[in-house]
Formats: sequence, structure tokens, C-alpha cells
Amino acid sequence: MSWIEQNGTPVVLAFAVLASIGLFFLGSQANEDDSFANASEQPVPLSEAGSADPSSSDAAETTNVIPVRGETGSLSRGDIETIVREYILDNPEIIADALDKHMANREKLQELSAQQALKDNWDQLAFSKSAYATGPDEAAVTIVEFFDYNCGYCRQATPVLLDIAEKNKNVRVVFKEFPIRGEESFNVSRAALAAIKQDKYFELHRELMMSKGAINMARLEQVAEKLDIDVDKLRKDMNSSEVERAIEQNHLLADSLFIDGTPAFIVGDEIMRGWPGEERFERLVNDAVKAKKKG
Repeated sequence: MSWIEQNGTPVVLAFAVLASIGLFFLGSQANEDDSFANASEQPVPLSEAGSADPSSSDAAETTNVIPVRGETGSLSRGDIETIVREYILDNPEIIADALDKHMANREKLQELSAQQALKDNWDQLAFSKSAYATGPDEAAVTIVEFFDYNCGYCRQATPVLLDIAEKNKNVRVVFKEFPIRGEESFNVSRAALAAIKQDKYFELHRELMMSKGAINMARLEQVAEKLDIDVDKLRKDMNSSEVERAIEQNHLLADSLFIDGTPAFIVGDEIMRGWPGEERFERLVNDAVKAKKKG
């Protein structure tokens, strides 16, 4: 598979690169340095300028001709297009380099936008009543997790996250239901949120995330019965507009943060997309707590 095929949308950008190079050539040939212009250009009296007819054949022939500084001849648009084409064929790596730079710039802009969204939506992320949270509100650091019950890496992260929440009183954890793996995940998330009304969310969440195999409604109801959750009430509450709005809001928040996969974490003011592993995650949390205390 070629580099372009692997990158999909950058194919369109390649044409933009070609156009940009062409415009560069056009601009560099059509515009002279100030010093050159000042030295060579003199005003021509109207009496000497003549009255060339713009519709004449001579005028028509020079419409697409661009003078070249320091030369008696000139390059037509066609000449420049040929030069650009030959240069790119001889140096194809410039397209990949230009696209890499474009992607890096885009990622930088996205991260700036995400950081602004994090600030603008912090109350909704950290203190929404529609999401379950564990730990004191005044904790030094708040961790927000976006997860899906059928995400393998989310399950890997769960024991680490719960251990931190239990042992570190300077940390608060907010669980954001973010079902992205099909209808079953969506239904399980709705049922889990409905368990908040029975004060059973945390127990249900922990059991589901520690389970093996696919998590569907049949599995959830088995776990719910084991935890003495009223399953009939759970089925009713999971269909409420309140639950629907909570999940919709989580998706909107994720979009604003450029989160499109699970798991994703907010640790203080840092956004992590993906699971970095236990050691790195714990280090990031500890560093965030230390920085908060110093600040």
C-alpha cells in the first residue's frame, strides 16, 4: 500500500501542494525585488507609451506571458506548469514532506482547540450531576474517563483507576459513559446510568468492567440481580430522556476534545487519548497532584 493510500484524505492535499508550488513560481517570476524595481522601472510619458489596442493580436499573445527578471525572454504559464511538474517528478518526497507538515500543524491547532474546550466545559466535565464520581469534590486532581464497557483497554485501565481512587484522597474520578462500540454498548451504558437512581452505579460499573467476554444486556441483568438491583426499575429508568441527554452530552464533550476512541482520560489539564499503561498513568497522576499542591 502506498503512502498516499495509507493516509486517505491527504490525496486531496497533494493537489493543493502542487497548486501552491505553481503559485510560488508564478509569484517569484511576476514580482521583482523592491531594489530591482526601483532601479529599472521609470515612468513612461503617455505620449511615448502609445495607444496599444488591448484587443489586438500582440496584446492577446502576451496575456499569459510572465517576464523573467534579468532575461530577455519570458515564461508562459504553460512553461511554469512544466517546470513545476518536472521538479515534483524529480523530487516526489516534497509532497510527503508538505503533507507531514500540514498534518503536524493541524494536530497542533486541534490540541489548542481541545485545551480551550477543556477550560470552557470544565464544570460539565468534572461536576455534572448526570455522571458518577468518586472522591472528594475538593480533591487536588480530577480524572475524567471516557470509556466503553466493551473496550479491552478500558478494562485494563479499570483496576489501576479504581486503586488510585481508593488509595489517593487527593484524586477524584469521574466516569463518562461513552458508548461507541455498537447498540449493545449503548444499551449497557444507559442501564448503568439508570443504576445511579438506585445508588448502585459504582458497584455495577466495577463488576461489569472486571468481567470477561462481551458485555450485553443479558450479562448486565445477571450482574444487576447479583447486586440486588431492581432490574424492572432499571429497564424503565434507562429509557428516560435524562439518560439519553447524559450520553448525548458526553459525545458532544468528546467531540470538542477531539476524542474519538476509548479509553480517553483527562488528568488535571492534560488530555490522554488511549491507555498509556499502568506505570506511565500513575506517574502522570502523581505529577499532576504534586504540581497542583505546589501551585
